Amino acid sequence: RELGVESRFWIQRELGRGAKSLVVDVWDALHDVRRALKIATVKSARRAFEAEYRLLTELRHPHSARAYCFH
Repeated sequence: RELGVESRFWIQRELGRGAKSLVVDVWDALHDVRRALKIATVKSARRAFEAEYRLLTELRHPHSARAYCFH
């Protein structure tokens, strides 16, 4: 398990990095689909990411990412 990522996600490459997170291109082996995965790089970001996840689960727009799970 690289970067604390579940074994169902196979990391392909890094897409971007910010002050509190890393975004990687992953293969979701459970659903057999490619996804982008955002990983908190500092523990203090967890609460903000939870709020972001809740907002994204309610948002439906063709130009917005969908949130599938939060761990």
